[in-house]
Amino acid sequence: LLEQSYNRIEGSKNDLYTQLQEAQGFLPFTDKSAPELIYKTFGMSKKDFKKAVGGLLKERKIELKDDGMYLL
Repeated sequence: LLEQSYNRIEGSKNDLYTQLQEAQGFLPFTDKSAPELIYKTFGMSKKDFKKAVGGLLKERKIELKDDGMYLL
């Protein structure tokens, strides 16, 4: 069960990182974004989104600002 969760979050992290690259390094989403908008845009729950963002922050791949997330 833990391995499935880990794999899901790793996949979400990779998807988010790829979308950031395709969007020239900026996406107007933060941890305060609406769950419905996150699901519609990324196809993941807000919980998974926050875990993916947290993982990318830990890896120093993104920066979170008031207006969204930026690729580093």
